[in-house]
Amino acid sequence: MSAITFKAVNPSTVASQQNFDVMEIENEFCRAVITRQGAQILSFERKIKSAETDVVDVKSLLWCSELSLQQFLDDLKSDRKTKAIRGGIPLCFPWFGGHLTDAKLPSHGFARTQLWDLTSVDQSAQGHQLVFTLQNDAITDLFWHHQFRLTLSMTCGEHLHLVLGIENVGDTDFDCEFAWHSYFPLNAIESVKIDGLQGKKFLDQLTNETYVQEHAQIQFDQETDRIYQDVAGNYQIHDGLQQIDIQTKNCKSAIVWNPWIKKTQRLEDVDAQAWQKFVCLECANVRENRLHIKAGQSDQFSMVIF
Repeated sequence: MSAITFKAVNPSTVASQQNFDVMEIENEFCRAVITRQGAQILSFERKIKSAETDVVDVKSLLWCSELSLQQFLDDLKSDRKTKAIRGGIPLCFPWFGGHLTDAKLPSHGFARTQLWDLTSVDQSAQGHQLVFTLQNDAITDLFWHHQFRLTLSMTCGEHLHLVLGIENVGDTDFDCEFAWHSYFPLNAIESVKIDGLQGKKFLDQLTNETYVQEHAQIQFDQETDRIYQDVAGNYQIHDGLQQIDIQTKNCKSAIVWNPWIKKTQRLEDVDAQAWQKFVCLECANVRENRLHIKAGQSDQFSMVIF
């Protein structure tokens, strides 16, 4: 089976390739759910066929808060202003976290809450390839006074492959940050181990102190919020018998986050036990690895998850 279904949540809206709220994809390799808001993939389920029995198993590679998604859908139905969706892979741009000089500006920038244009859809032997774009307009100018074009290419096949292009289409240079704020599913956070960051410097955002990752693997027994710099870009999340691999190119920062118990209780878009079920391993260029893009120039970044 191979199909793309475009859905409009508000009954007054007719869904099409140019105008939709949620897109569902299915092909021989995977199933995926994507929103036009933020060009955000919420769900990616890889189909794994047993060579011996022909039975197809499904491996879920992304986690999404059901409560946050329902809040988003309810807002769409009632024409209220929608919030960011907690889950899948939101794109943070043009800054990560709170704005450094103006706390009134939206956390993690504006890209994850804007409506992107779906500029192309293609199907090949590798699966479905989608291209989304976001360009400066009157809304983004309220937050960031630069001319830019973002191009997000998304391949949903045997692997999930994202390629982000950041282009400066203006006549002045700009600095920016970006992060793929990826949420990965877990059986239990206490048994999780992350490889790929040994020996790397990190800022502990809970203490504002800088350390070096001494142990080969990261493990969790409390709230964790770290920004790693000058990383290699290849990671493995071990969760019992399951492993998720992440491979990146040109992403020099990584953020590792889990809210644990008390922080989860303060969040309004997750259930009380959600801290046990996900970890964020975010591939990025932030803080000392922020980007400087000259007028008329562009840069490109990629991430593969499998």
